Amino acid sequence: MSKREISLINGLYILANNKNPVLISMGNGDKKNVMSATWLTPASIDPPKVAVCIMKKNYSNSLLMENDSYVINGMEIPDKDMI
Repeated sequence: MSKREISLINGLYILANNKNPVLISMGNGDKKNVMSATWLTPASIDPPKVAVCIMKKNYSNSLLMENDSYVINGMEIPDKDMI
């Protein structure tokens, strides 16, 4: 799988409208976590923001409350219909 550069607007559209897995990674010091997101939507283009649903009791939520930095990875699975 290779990385490719896309515009912010195209990236938000792809994340919100694709049926491929979306992974959100976050951490604070030695504490790290990656979670899959089943729902996210663009919230703003300027500044760029997305909205995701994370349960309050979820470990990922506690990490985001400690440090609000995270990475959203949209994945491509060419043969996802076979899974």
